[in-house]
Amino acid sequence: MKTLLCVLALACTFGGARAQFSRSYTSGTVDPGGNFMGGTEMRVLATHKGRLFGGTETWKDDTTGTCDSFIGAQIVRLDAPTGPWRLDKHFNTFFPNLTGRERKRNEGITALESVVFRTDQTGTALSAPDTVLIAAARDFTGILSVYTRNDAATPAAWTETVIGTVPANPTGGNDNDGTIRSFIVYRDKVTGVDRIFAGSLPNGLISGAYDATRPGKIAWNTAAAEFSGFVGRPMAFAVCNGDLYCAIAPNIWKRNDGPNPTWTSVFSYPFVAVPGGSSGFRGLTTIKNPTGPGQALLAALEGTVSRIYRVTPSATLPYPVATEYDVDIALTAAFGYPGQYYVVANSEMTWVTEPVTADSVLTITLQHHPANLRDDAFYLTRKQVGAAVTYSLKRIDNTMFGPLTVLNSTRAIAASPFVNDADFVYVGGYDADDNPSHNTAYALRASKTAFFNPAGSTPVVAGLKHRVVIPSLTDAGISNDFGYHQTFVNTAVAPRNKLFLFLPGSNSSPFGYDGVQKLAAEQGYHALGLSYSNATISPLCAGSSDSLCFDKVRGEVIDGTDRTPLVAVDAANSITNRVLRALQYLHTNFPTEGWGQFYSGNAPDWTKIAVAGHSQGGGHAAFIAKQTVVDRAVLFAAPKDYFVAPLRKAAAWENRPSATPTCRSYALTHQADNQGCTPAQQLEIFRRLGIDRFAPAPAVFETSNGAYNNSHVLLSSLAGLTGGSAHNVVAVDVAAATICKVPYYTPAWVYMLTHAGCGVVTAATNPAAAPAVAVYPNPASGTITIAPPSAADFTTDIVNTLGQRVSATRNQRMVDVSHLPNGIYFVRVSAGAQRSTHKLLVQR
Repeated sequence: MKTLLCVLALACTFGGARAQFSRSYTSGTVDPGGNFMGGTEMRVLATHKGRLFGGTETWKDDTTGTCDSFIGAQIVRLDAPTGPWRLDKHFNTFFPNLTGRERKRNEGITALESVVFRTDQTGTALSAPDTVLIAAARDFTGILSVYTRNDAATPAAWTETVIGTVPANPTGGNDNDGTIRSFIVYRDKVTGVDRIFAGSLPNGLISGAYDATRPGKIAWNTAAAEFSGFVGRPMAFAVCNGDLYCAIAPNIWKRNDGPNPTWTSVFSYPFVAVPGGSSGFRGLTTIKNPTGPGQALLAALEGTVSRIYRVTPSATLPYPVATEYDVDIALTAAFGYPGQYYVVANSEMTWVTEPVTADSVLTITLQHHPANLRDDAFYLTRKQVGAAVTYSLKRIDNTMFGPLTVLNSTRAIAASPFVNDADFVYVGGYDADDNPSHNTAYALRASKTAFFNPAGSTPVVAGLKHRVVIPSLTDAGISNDFGYHQTFVNTAVAPRNKLFLFLPGSNSSPFGYDGVQKLAAEQGYHALGLSYSNATISPLCAGSSDSLCFDKVRGEVIDGTDRTPLVAVDAANSITNRVLRALQYLHTNFPTEGWGQFYSGNAPDWTKIAVAGHSQGGGHAAFIAKQTVVDRAVLFAAPKDYFVAPLRKAAAWENRPSATPTCRSYALTHQADNQGCTPAQQLEIFRRLGIDRFAPAPAVFETSNGAYNNSHVLLSSLAGLTGGSAHNVVAVDVAAATICKVPYYTPAWVYMLTHAGCGVVTAATNPAAAPAVAVYPNPASGTITIAPPSAADFTTDIVNTLGQRVSATRNQRMVDVSHLPNGIYFVRVSAGAQRSTHKLLVQR
């Protein structure tokens, strides 16, 4: 039986364009005690004794290119609505001889609940109820533990209690995952004992009861689980009509109370196993039965078939079930494309009082996979008036934040616990989704009015804006097989009215080159990172005897004309058509952002496009600049078109006359890069392109101090790099982990994007190029130097990661930062119309 009470055309569309949310917790900062607080995800939120607690995850935490330490799971605490977050508990046990997830004993907080005991383990009523904050973390060492907070201690302390062990992984390794995903306190109707349940896989449902004499105040029955042998993970508990239920894929189970309790399945669905046990129920809660007396259960099902079910208790089994909300249908309609996998109600659903009607509304978190498909975050609200049930999809627009915040998923919602903050709600989230992440966990704060009614008229905060574009939506003939496009625009800087088109290297996506695309946006460009058919092409031609092999392959990839059997790219999937259709799509959907200026008729306006790329993408950029006039060409570790035996020479196209003046082309490569050709052959290619003639010799980045002497060829001599790392570093910019200078190549990138290579700025409407400014030392602990700039009148603003200005000086070349807490800051130097931004790490 399937009933869809939600009206998809209205109630399931976005609840407004934007909600006025503000940052509360920002990962990668330090608390007032100097403790680093990080995390890739804010997994859980819990209110406890007038405070807000959050549990972070460190899955896929990648500290490459930063000075941050490698951390484990953390519990953080907020004592006042606008106060600072503080580190409450750090799970920092590591196993340095292991790799990946197994390095951490506790990778993330998987459950965090404030529970209330009213009886002890004998069923005797306590003199006063005792409220206990209890937590669990994902443990890869075979230890199944719970942690309870001693609120009375100064400072508060957490007590670990081991309640079981997890069998060793049969494949070997120290990665037997002991994970508790849910807690609840429930009074047995027969014995009268308040029992606490911890749901885990594979150990089962382990129960305990209150004992004030124990260090953690709970006497756990560690001898045997009350219920075990199930397939999925016990994700959530709920009490409905006085009975205890647990959601464990593929069933909902009901407890039969008594001294020897049993469990009965009341609902089951066709189970599709997913590696890691991720397919199945998530949230479970109790609602007023809209079709009869008493209460019903609401169960959220994750997966490729995602639903919210209403399960109505009855005298017969299985219980009647109705689909209240079809997540797949609703989100396909709202997003405009089908999703691959949805996680609804990460572990629980939260009741929040609507401010106008005072109705209690159920709020439900939402994760969408792949997570990098959207930078916004979404959640659902369920409102019931009598028998009428309405679902509404709400959106948190990431573009309201500056600097840029990628949200992508909500994981937890909590009504404010603070006395003078009752009209506010907190939302935590992010989803690493198996992607390298760092300092991406967040918690946001919003008024209930904004939370329930996101206001479309709310002004957007100026700053960096990021969008993901699905190629097939721009043209039905375009394939998504090569990934998605992405764009960056910074509305806080003067527009350059030029497009920075970035073409990634072989088998890479635009998402691996965020740094240079964001940098282009900071310099006033519209940035478009393009996905395209970029299987490796160098081996196709390197050994060929056809001197036009590279010409043919590149030509077909760029315009889709059939030239060679070595590649198969049609016109629809050519670089040219992909660029055109992406620009047309962006102009149609975001007409105020200015994308329409970069095409004319049915073709890109290459004269307004700075075409750039890494490796294969850089070769395409250089080839395009040869064939047609572009604004400039920016080449990273490219081109690499060089024949080995039998021809032993550079590709023919590299020596042909160029439609684009060579003074508009720039190249950055590492001196140890021997991928595709030797360093000497690379210099020969630059000579054939004609871009080596503007200076006596290439400028070496490490020794130039920003003075490149008009050279259009920049070399890097960063030590310790060979082969692939030397090839990738100049565009990916992850080499600087050991020297803590982030990002390392920014001065070179700015130079290549803004230098007036032909003696004049390429368009009269362009803003002045950014001043050549250096900020050092970096990291800093006391005083930083602003150099040059040459302007007599300049200002320097230092902004924290919340977008707050923490320092402002004028014409001061030495700026004191010793008063700033450790963390990441942005130094903005402005001289007239010129402006540059530098990332600064304060570390003591």
